[in-house]
Amino acid sequence: MTFAAKLFFAVLPPEASTVAGGIDFAFWLITIICGISFVLVEGALIYFVIKYRRKKGEADKITPYLTHSTKLEIIWTVIPTLIMFVIFYYGMITYLELKTPPSGAETLKVTGRMWAWDIEYPICERDAESGIQECYKNIGSTNPVPGKGIPARNPIVVQLGKAYLLEMTSLDVIHSFYVPAFRIKQDVVPGLKTRQWFQAIQAGTFHMFCTEYCGLNHSGMISAIKVLPEAEYKAWEETTRAKLREKIAQQKADLASGKPPSPEMMAKLGEAVYTSKCASCHKLDGTRLVGPPLNGILGKERELSDGSKLVADEAYLLESIVNPKAKVVKGYPAAMVVQVSGDEVPQVIEYLKTLK
Repeated sequence: MTFAAKLFFAVLPPEASTVAGGIDFAFWLITIICGISFVLVEGALIYFVIKYRRKKGEADKITPYLTHSTKLEIIWTVIPTLIMFVIFYYGMITYLELKTPPSGAETLKVTGRMWAWDIEYPICERDAESGIQECYKNIGSTNPVPGKGIPARNPIVVQLGKAYLLEMTSLDVIHSFYVPAFRIKQDVVPGLKTRQWFQAIQAGTFHMFCTEYCGLNHSGMISAIKVLPEAEYKAWEETTRAKLREKIAQQKADLASGKPPSPEMMAKLGEAVYTSKCASCHKLDGTRLVGPPLNGILGKERELSDGSKLVADEAYLLESIVNPKAKVVKGYPAAMVVQVSGDEVPQVIEYLKTLK
């Protein structure tokens, strides 16, 4: 490739994912077609303007009366139609590839907020004895430090050649998840789950942006995706798991010493109780089961079976766990039985307070 060609194609970032090549091909195809069309149309316009202009001193001429040319009309209808079919074809196959994740893709949960990205990995450790579970979460730093600018973000760490499915939502306003080198961009909307996948084919660190204006520090909502070869990724994952096991061990030691558990610790214990005793009837994604979903319950208005309404506070949560038939949500049966012990009740409440 000549220097001029390299310079021309260098306007785009590197093709670092499996879908990047197809998207770039469609982009350049449309760009070249539009460029050629522009040159032909504007070139003909300039040519005719010069050739048929009225020269100085020349007498006025009557413009010939023209009706139509069937041959010409067929040409300028058929050729653009065929070109549009070509553009549509390559655009559609690229779009379908971009929106169809491969089976077995690992899921990462992405939460956008002003002004950071929080990432939850399926890297978890669980203590069978206590039920304490810890999953690795990459919590993004948010606000600029006065006088020091934007703080450093922890990159999302992924494995080279492995497919990842991003399940995304927002806690506040609309954001947009964009990684130029991967050619992926997806709006992240509060109250809605959106999905996007990628598979990196090049190791390195690649910039990640928000491309939907989301407030004062929108321009600082910058992070990165770090792509590691398999051996390096496995080493990073094992180091991460070791840190989770250390955290669980510390929490167990705090419990054994009689030290009052922190709200975070209570929520972890409550999550274990929910998983073992509540998850079969109550979902956390808005799905209806035997009982109503529990995500974002605190502070939400509830309509009861007797027609009355109330705002779910901690007192309501306590009563609903201890005496579930006292205030039944409209549209659900009074079928819940008490399964949570006295010590577990405050743990479950603390866990419910963390749900969005």
